[in-house]
Amino acid sequence: MISTLMERKTVKLAILTRLDPRSKILFTFLYIFSVLMLKPDHISLFLLFVIILAVMIFFSGFPALYFIHKILRIYPMIFLITFLLPFNSDGIKQDVLFTVENISIYKSGLIRFIDFNLKYILIILSTLILTGSTPFNQLVKGLEFIKLPNWFLSVLFFMFRLIYHLAEEMEKMHIAYQSRYISLPYYIKIKTLAKMVGVYFIRIIERSERTYFTMISRGFSGQFPSISKLNWQLNDTILVSIGFIFTITTIMWY
Repeated sequence: MISTLMERKTVKLAILTRLDPRSKILFTFLYIFSVLMLKPDHISLFLLFVIILAVMIFFSGFPALYFIHKILRIYPMIFLITFLLPFNSDGIKQDVLFTVENISIYKSGLIRFIDFNLKYILIILSTLILTGSTPFNQLVKGLEFIKLPNWFLSVLFFMFRLIYHLAEEMEKMHIAYQSRYISLPYYIKIKTLAKMVGVYFIRIIERSERTYFTMISRGFSGQFPSISKLNWQLNDTILVSIGFIFTITTIMWY
């Protein structure tokens, strides 16, 4: 408990956490755009963007293992999307890298596989740094600055709040299941779990409706008032300027 509180205090005092959320959002968008513009042969730029991300992680106040753990949980989905790329060629002659039992691995496909995986990882890491170093209420205020529609912000806000309720409902149902069904045949367990899924979704719908009507009855109109005011400082200007510099550099190298 003490270590968790110390970590939260460290993150709160981190340099990146004290920046204006608008500057972090703009920098993240510029960073993602620049990464998507990179070509596979721009190895030096790839290394530069990795170094930028490492510096951002250092100033975010989170340990590097935190982001490694998050990436390892997400990467299987990325691999599932891209693992067939090495088996496809761009039509270039003498593109076969090696063949194993009539299955060919192509150089162009392997390059695209590495390129896509690196870009996905960099984009996900930049998004994790943004969301991890910015309180959710300030993040919503920053997204209002770029004129996102209120309905989108409302859905985002409800989803964030509802996640904790969903986890709580799942934990209650799991405890109830374990306390009532100790040893059952597998087909009965599958049947019981199928019924639990149906009840779970009904509870989700009912909870979301109650939350929405409660907010409407208290005067919610799509706006998210906040006590804290956003304060743009010199460090925010420097951060956004760095983002624009790297974006222009990437476009010139494209």
